[in-house]
Amino acid sequence: MRKLDRIKKKNVVNTRNLTKKQVLILTLGVSILAQPLSIAIPAVASAATDTKSANASQSTQEQLVRVYEEMITSGAKRVDYKWANKTGSGAEQSNVHVIEVDLTNPNVKLDVMNGKTGAITGYASTGNMVKNSGAVAGVNADYFNTSGKGVPMGAEVLGGTLVASPSKLKGMYAFAVTADRKPMIDLFDFNGTVTAADGTVFPLAGINKASYTIEPENTYSHANAMYIYTSAWTAPRPDAKESSTTPTEVLVVDNVVTQIAENSMIPGTPPANGYILRTHGKAAEFVRDHLQVGQPVTSIYGLVSQTTGKTYDPGSLQMLVGGHTILVDEGKASAYSRSISGISGTGDRARTAVGYSKDGTKVYIITVEDSDNSEGVTIAELQKLMVQLGVWRGVNLDGGGSTTMITRPLGEFSAGLTFPTEYGTVQRLIPSGLGVFTTAPQGQVKGIKASGSGVLFIGQQATYEMKAYDTYYNPIDPGTLTPTWRSSNTLGTFSGNAYTAQKAGKTTLTVKSGSGSDELPVEIVGGDQLAQMSVDV
Repeated sequence: MRKLDRIKKKNVVNTRNLTKKQVLILTLGVSILAQPLSIAIPAVASAATDTKSANASQSTQEQLVRVYEEMITSGAKRVDYKWANKTGSGAEQSNVHVIEVDLTNPNVKLDVMNGKTGAITGYASTGNMVKNSGAVAGVNADYFNTSGKGVPMGAEVLGGTLVASPSKLKGMYAFAVTADRKPMIDLFDFNGTVTAADGTVFPLAGINKASYTIEPENTYSHANAMYIYTSAWTAPRPDAKESSTTPTEVLVVDNVVTQIAENSMIPGTPPANGYILRTHGKAAEFVRDHLQVGQPVTSIYGLVSQTTGKTYDPGSLQMLVGGHTILVDEGKASAYSRSISGISGTGDRARTAVGYSKDGTKVYIITVEDSDNSEGVTIAELQKLMVQLGVWRGVNLDGGGSTTMITRPLGEFSAGLTFPTEYGTVQRLIPSGLGVFTTAPQGQVKGIKASGSGVLFIGQQATYEMKAYDTYYNPIDPGTLTPTWRSSNTLGTFSGNAYTAQKAGKTTLTVKSGSGSDELPVEIVGGDQLAQMSVDV
């Protein structure tokens, strides 16, 4: 989470020394060239009203004010806020970006994204993970060792399959959604066993884990332990140098022992129809005494809650991703379950977190921007703004340079960076993310949005474009539609989507397709208007 000194890249036009004529032409030129596309759902209160309210209260209290929202897909929307994170004369603001997911909507789901598709080992940007997984939005997720194998530190359940067990580290919470779409945030342990043909049982220490130091014992994770590695682990397994243990490995294919490598490693990666047992010490003794090539062996494993003792079959979970300290519990800021000193907890940094509402129907995927236009927040401030959002229970995810949000604008087919990272447009390579996916069928046209020049000269011809989305807020290819373009008066004419300005004045261009329509105001500038412009040289 090392923060780099940011280079300011602001394109500012200095008009102080320009003549009136130059300023006029500059302004007109910008009007002609600017063609914004903004298909937003208005916030409950207007952005202007909310901004005034925020400005009035900055000096007296910390406040979260909603300024913008837009649907991403059916059941998920992006909502932007301003957070007045300082009081008094030194008041500052942070940009907070939230993806709200409605778990009662069957057309949306959450799942884990990985740096390498189909694997737990590998790095990628959040943007590439969203693209490669087919998600419509996503954020960075679990913490990881930047010098490691591209493996998240916590547990991971992807599509109902446990692909990584939690590390034995103090206070590392995880976020999960059950198969029946109930969110939860809890501390989890791994529970698993291997049973030999003679009925002897040995406990599994974990699945698909890099070597690390166990807390609070401060011991080697792979010493006197048995780990299982599946085909999701594509990196080299921990060797003697990494783990301070010399392994004995067992290859199991279709639940039958096919190879045993005593005091050495089996080359290659585990097959899709099998796994490799990586053992040391007492676990290696179990292999020597009870496993033989050609004999059957069975393995079972799952997760268990540290707080309730309840066991979870991985198939009962839709997804699970690891996090850090708990932040909010029962709608209030919680005591930290893990020290925040190692994550710049008292500094203003970009942050990522996830939480859910009291009734369990809504998930909040939360990011705080740290850029030239936004201060980051401390962990304590993150807790406060999460409470104001309505989070009942929430957990911290990786932040700082890792914080990245990717969202698909309404009507667009591709998702993009929602706000600058701490590196600007550069996205850090990370091992895992939390993705938002749509499962909706194709619907009918619900809305369209016109875009094009808002200012034209007489005789100028401009081509206008449109974006479209269906009843599930998913994009529709405009090429499959037959839109009709019209002007509100006789100041110009349309030929297809090309408009030719013929008379000076103001007009409204309308595009319609099915039940969707949109309007675009256009001003046509004539010679008389140009002649009336006063110019001081």
